[in-house]
Amino acid sequence: MSHRRAVRGNGHSFGVSNFDDQSGYGKLMTEPKVLGSRVTGAHSEYPMHQRVPRLTVGSVLKGQQGGLHTIDSGFRSLDALRLLADKNGEAALVLDAGRLMGIFSLQNFARTTALAGMSAMTAPVSDATTPCNCLVSLDDSAQTCLQLMDEHHLEFMPVQETGRLVALLSRADLLSEVVSNYEKIFRESALDQQILFLRGTYSC
Repeated sequence: MSHRRAVRGNGHSFGVSNFDDQSGYGKLMTEPKVLGSRVTGAHSEYPMHQRVPRLTVGSVLKGQQGGLHTIDSGFRSLDALRLLADKNGEAALVLDAGRLMGIFSLQNFARTTALAGMSAMTAPVSDATTPCNCLVSLDDSAQTCLQLMDEHHLEFMPVQETGRLVALLSRADLLSEVVSNYEKIFRESALDQQILFLRGTYSC
C-alpha cells in the first residue's frame, strides 16, 4: 500500500481489505465464510472488492487528454483566460518564481468579475487565484484526493510525480471515476451474493 501525502507531510492512511488471495478463487468457492465476508463487506471506510483494482489518481488521469497548464502570478487575468481558451482548459496552476502559488480557474475569474467588474480583466492573475499548498501523487487513492479537496475547499488538485508537477485533476472528473469504480464494486458484490444463494439452494 502506498503512502498518501500532502506537501511537507504525510497524509491520512486508510484501511485495506484483509482478504488473503493466496489461495485463489477456486478455494474461495469452497469456503463460504470467506465469500460471506466479502458480501457483508470488510470494515473499511470505502467499499472495495478483490476483483476490482484500487482506484488511484494515476488511473484516473490515464483516461484524460490535455496537458498541464501553468501561468506566472504576475500575468493579467486576461492572459490566463486566453491561455485557457487556446488550450480548451478549465484551470491552470499559478506559479510564483517557479513555486506553486495556487490555482486559477474560470470559476474563480467569474467570481472575481462579479465583485470587481471588468477591471478584473487587467488585474494580476493572483487576485483570482485560489491558494493551494497541497499535492497528491499518482499512487494516492482517489478517495484520499477527494478528502484533501474537501479539507482545502478545492475544485482542482495538483498532481506530482517524483517532485515534479505533472497534472491538474478536477473534482468533477474524479467524482465521475469514483462513482464508476463503486458501481463495479457493487456489481461484483452482487455476483458474490448470487453465488452464496446458489450454494444454499443446492446444499441439500
